[in-house]
Amino acid sequence: MVTTYFEKHRPIGYGIATSGIGIGTFVYPPLIRQLVFMFGWRGAVLLLGAVTLNICVFGSLMRQPMPAYRHAAIGYDDEGTRGTIDVHSSMTEHNPDDPGSVHLYSDTRQPSRQSIKARLKSFASTLKLHVFKSWNYQVLCVNTLLFVYSISIIYVYLPAYGESLGLSKSHSSILISALGIFNLIGRLVFGLLTKIAVCTPQRLYIAASVATGVNIILVPHARTFPSLLVASIGFGFLCANPGPLLLPVISEILSVPLSASGFSYSLLYQTVGTFLGPVTAGECNKHSRRHYSNWSLLCTEF
Repeated sequence: MVTTYFEKHRPIGYGIATSGIGIGTFVYPPLIRQLVFMFGWRGAVLLLGAVTLNICVFGSLMRQPMPAYRHAAIGYDDEGTRGTIDVHSSMTEHNPDDPGSVHLYSDTRQPSRQSIKARLKSFASTLKLHVFKSWNYQVLCVNTLLFVYSISIIYVYLPAYGESLGLSKSHSSILISALGIFNLIGRLVFGLLTKIAVCTPQRLYIAASVATGVNIILVPHARTFPSLLVASIGFGFLCANPGPLLLPVISEILSVPLSASGFSYSLLYQTVGTFLGPVTAGECNKHSRRHYSNWSLLCTEF
């Protein structure tokens, strides 16, 4: 929807659209803890499911802009010559009851029956799998998978890591809340940086990703609440860069018409990384019983 409505301000629009992730990361940890305390974990899950159902309501309010269609029309030019002209209009602009209006017509002939091979070819073309012919796009997809693989471990295990160091549960929740606040700020800042043309989105994405990796490697060395809080703030701010930057980077690698399809496939890689990260780190932690094994996995981002 963002790519449909925005062109010039697309990075900022996408940063604002995804800023809810940072807000949710800030609000949900203390909210979930309070819900579990008041209603138990079963009641908390039911209430969170009811809240999540509101996504359907907001999703139903989204509308794509009315596309403009090119039609052939019979009319008169400035010299009074009658002929066929091309006009752009939407279906709501045509008024057939007005005799002075230009009458539009479209081809209503039924298409001929297509063979199975032709239909399969047409279906394959809608998938736009040819985006994977770009080597740079393949590298970006792998980078996205490893990036999300790494940050998902932080999101899942940071509170447990804080508690293992002797922090209280409230302090561990503060770490995630601080992460969420600065994740929101980071999405807006990175979107504005692309607007003021400090550097290209691709270079900014690379620099922010490397900085995120360095921040993750330093997390295990934070052993106190203030140091963990600083690390959480830096991580939340830096890991927000794919929100407003990934779509412009894909547009640079492929093209604007293919950016929506390219971004959709990158989301599949993000899903795989989100699933594998906590599972892999949990298995390593179960066998070694040390949180350092979890953090060592994060080096795979590089």
